[in-house]
Amino acid sequence: MAETLTFLEQHGVLVLFIVTLLDQVGLPLPSGPMVVAAGALVGLGRLDPTAVVLAALLPTLLADWLWYELGRRKGTRVLRFLCRLSIEPDSCVRSTENLFSRQGPRTLLVARFVPGLSTVAPPLAGIVGMPPGRFLLFDTVGTLSWILSFGALGILFGHRLDLVGEWLSRMGTGGFLFLGGALALYLGFKARRRRQFLLSLRVDRVTPEELHDRIQAGDPVQVVDVRHRVEVDSDPRTIPGALVLPAEELEARISELDLERELVVYCT
Repeated sequence: MAETLTFLEQHGVLVLFIVTLLDQVGLPLPSGPMVVAAGALVGLGRLDPTAVVLAALLPTLLADWLWYELGRRKGTRVLRFLCRLSIEPDSCVRSTENLFSRQGPRTLLVARFVPGLSTVAPPLAGIVGMPPGRFLLFDTVGTLSWILSFGALGILFGHRLDLVGEWLSRMGTGGFLFLGGALALYLGFKARRRRQFLLSLRVDRVTPEELHDRIQAGDPVQVVDVRHRVEVDSDPRTIPGALVLPAEELEARISELDLERELVVYCT
């Protein structure tokens, strides 16, 4: 444990900077626990608090600005890319879109506290056309709140750092292998469930070409565009004749569906 503490004292700020940057780029790295650990070392007087705040703040703002610009310039294509980086991207993206619709810029104040949403929120801010100055203000305040909150946890429980180290030492290699195996099983389970869900969707799938031919042939299908309002506003193009009915409004507008016809539903 002494060697670990020495390493963190010497390289903790750099490690925090790199992990936070990679986490905000989209890789599933534990930046939150790293801030807590850094806060613990600050509480023990082993790291400079200003250096810790800057090491977590600057890479986050840098990555967020990049995502914001990509969202502003590329639109919803950025969200499709983020979908490929997440284990459960569909609910993640949809949840952030719902939050943005209700809260607007204030979403950025809490996004960092919700795993997964913090990466999706900045490009969505660009997609909905949030002014750059307002984005930077809300993003900076939200990020600072996150850093100070997690750092305070580390300072509060920093005196127990040595106890944690002793517990990990007693676990030995077998304990670490067990924890690593449990994490791998969890990730595998989530990935398997997602794959099964996508396979079930493909069973009743129709290609764009097939749908076009059916519409041209006069087949009485009803096409329903269930994209979120945020996505429709950023890219209003839709299939001619399609009913724009976001999934969140389905219950209230169910009467608009012609249940006697075959429904063809599409999203992002």
